[in-house]
Amino acid sequence: MSSCPKCEAEVPAHATVCPACGATISAQHAHGLLSTIYSHIPHPHIEHRKKNAPKAASDQCKPMSPIGRFNTFLGLKITD
Repeated sequence: MSSCPKCEAEVPAHATVCPACGATISAQHAHGLLSTIYSHIPHPHIEHRKKNAPKAASDQCKPMSPIGRFNTFLGLKITD
């Protein structure tokens, strides 16, 4: 059980409102010890991906020659 930050009354672990004074209890305060020993640290790769988005597949492909386009057309007709 945790305590209310406003009136210091005992509050059940799953409660979001203090039964004594009606104050809203934040999820961070309700978790008690875990929230004090754990702090989320985002991976640096996430920030890098936000700044430098991956290239689209269509940007990576080279333009096809007429022979390549014919080969693709023929391959699709054979496999359909």
